[in-house]
Amino acid sequence: MELKTIGTGAISGKSRSACSLIDNNVLIDCGNGLVKTMAEQGIDINDIETVLITHTHADHILDLPFFIFTRAFQSPKKRATIYSPMGTEKMIELICNECLGDVPDIYQTWKENSKVEFCEFETLENQKVANDYYVTAYLVDHGNRKPAYGYTVTKEN
Repeated sequence: MELKTIGTGAISGKSRSACSLIDNNVLIDCGNGLVKTMAEQGIDINDIETVLITHTHADHILDLPFFIFTRAFQSPKKRATIYSPMGTEKMIELICNECLGDVPDIYQTWKENSKVEFCEFETLENQKVANDYYVTAYLVDHGNRKPAYGYTVTKEN
């Protein structure tokens, strides 16, 4: 497996927020600036089939609306599944509808056109996520934001 580090920073500062990409297919977190950084690096977001969200701090989810929006206007051929803690999709829907869209309830249209679906979970064990990739989620302690997950990603089990 090839691991690319897209960002290693936090929401403030000059560095991009924490984000990694495995084999241009499995994205871990979607922090602020990610979509533009991927475009700058020549990474096609339509190749991404799996997004793993570790927790819902802003520096790990704020580009999810732009990920969905960008895919919606590019007519992707592949579906993308976003694996995330419970309640993540509601946050993203609120951001899209209240802050980004100029049409009421635009989120549902973007979601359908982008071929994105959420899979919110409390436990995830050896889950096949895409093209022979398997994921197990582990609860981790990350301050007051609960739940927070670490992931083990394997290929071909």
